[in-house]
Amino acid sequence: MKLPLLPQGIAHALNVDEMTPTVLKRPGLKVTLNTNLIIRLHIEKIDEILHQERTDKNGRKVTFEAAVGNLPDGVFIQMNGEPYLFANKMIWHWTPFGYEGGVSFSESTKVAVLTPGSVVNAFRSGYRPQIGIRDLK
Repeated sequence: MKLPLLPQGIAHALNVDEMTPTVLKRPGLKVTLNTNLIIRLHIEKIDEILHQERTDKNGRKVTFEAAVGNLPDGVFIQMNGEPYLFANKMIWHWTPFGYEGGVSFSESTKVAVLTPGSVVNAFRSGYRPQIGIRDLK
């Protein structure tokens, strides 16, 4: 019996090769796919992986640099010490009172990405986050 392979989008989000067979083993993670290619992960394990991507061993925030033009919608970035949401090719300043007007930027502008890499991969692979702003135009 030939085992089903990971769909490309799921493989990309998990940062593995899509040719990985049905049982995926990654340090501390076991993903099992049923015949309908449904992934079963314990939420605690997902949270653990995301926590490892968010903070280093000293508890400091982990970021990575990327050009704005290479980011998918829904990613949070940091510029001048302030958080921004990237959506619809614009950045939206986040405040405790809500988002402030969108500003466009050159696609080559380098920014610090706050969103964990596996979440960025999920967005690139087609997962659409619920952003919660109706008028992002």
